[in-house]
Amino acid sequence: MKSQRENQRLLAQLGQVKLHDHLCVICDSRQEELSAALSFIRVGLEQRQRCIYITAENTRASVVAAARRQGIDAESALKKGTLILPARAPYWEPGSFDADGVIRYWVRAVREAKKAGFASLRIVAEMTWVKTCRAANEELIDLETKANEFVRKHDALALCLYNNRRFPKALTLNLMRTHPLVIYNGLVFNNPYFIPPAEFRGRNAPEALIKHYLENLKDREQTTQALRELSASIFRLQDEERRRIARELHDTTGQNLVGLVMSLASLKQSIARLDPTVRRKFSGILRIARQAARELSTLSFLLHPPLLEEAGLAEALRWFVRGLSDRSGIKVALHLQGGTERLPREPQMALFRIVQEALHNVQRHSGSKRAEVRLQVEDGQAVLEVRDFGRGLWLRKRASAKDKKESHVLGVGITGMRERVRHLGGEMQLTSARPGALLRVIVPVPKKEEKAA
Repeated sequence: MKSQRENQRLLAQLGQVKLHDHLCVICDSRQEELSAALSFIRVGLEQRQRCIYITAENTRASVVAAARRQGIDAESALKKGTLILPARAPYWEPGSFDADGVIRYWVRAVREAKKAGFASLRIVAEMTWVKTCRAANEELIDLETKANEFVRKHDALALCLYNNRRFPKALTLNLMRTHPLVIYNGLVFNNPYFIPPAEFRGRNAPEALIKHYLENLKDREQTTQALRELSASIFRLQDEERRRIARELHDTTGQNLVGLVMSLASLKQSIARLDPTVRRKFSGILRIARQAARELSTLSFLLHPPLLEEAGLAEALRWFVRGLSDRSGIKVALHLQGGTERLPREPQMALFRIVQEALHNVQRHSGSKRAEVRLQVEDGQAVLEVRDFGRGLWLRKRASAKDKKESHVLGVGITGMRERVRHLGGEMQLTSARPGALLRVIVPVPKKEEKAA
């Protein structure tokens, strides 16, 4: 059974489906088929469209009962004529198949809906009746291409229900190509494999498929490249914003706090003769001010460590590891080899942020009391490894709800690290290490420039 959240998500997506759209559902069970069909109808009833559900395997009674379970008042909709459930597929005759007859029926249904005062018609059709007709694959494809033309020309939208277990896989593949939108696993997808009817028909269909697939490959690569460039731009803006905030915290708020601490400290002698209770309160205030100044300084350095630009990656990592160990109690062994001081600014920043995020994940999720960070720079590449000795990685699909709360979660931090590495042309692996987990990153770096003789 789908969860209520999944049903709500599907309903929200179906609410975005527009007039003249043609969808199909690729499902594996009658229950899934009914759930998608009734969700589609529910949106239509809410939008005051006439809905017609043409069944093949499901009966009128089973549809009404399923609708009741999903909170749809099918009985009332049937009485008002908002919902129509024909006794059987009205265009079906034993042993025959007439694609044009199906379209003629749908055209009449649109006219009758408009005559009854509805602005449009929403069609749901179970397609298993075709199996009884023994229709050839070409005939069914012909029907679906004509259905695309029908919804484009009339005030209607249609949902075709295909049980994946009742049709040959090769036919299902072709059927997917005839629908601009596909519902699968409770989600609505824009179908990148859709072929417009004019291209899908005729002797040139294979050539059209090849051209369409090649165009999809090109579009996908362009979209992927655009997303990578956007991610890189976001990271640069994020780093610049962190630098700006860190500077503001250090130069203004931090200095004000330091001034406050110094002023309070200068008053310490003056209150020596005051009431002990007042002196204790004053000491508490001074302690809080000093703690706030230290925490603000640490926060400023974490946002953007000046050591990274002033002394290089090695010193920045030593400072960060030492501070994290002091704050968390996790013993971090840092091993550095090679010329980290020669790293350009961008890979230097990326490697620091990856270590920062990885060790924070160790602190939050692993339960490990120790970790290792190894960075080696040589032969034109930087190899970074971060390992913990805690719980290790759990695949979410195998973990119980309780286990998920206690195990590593591959969240936004991991995604961000992977995008940083990908932008630099590197590779990243996250694996179990028994015990614990191992993060391994390899990024290319420019070789040291040779001095002119």
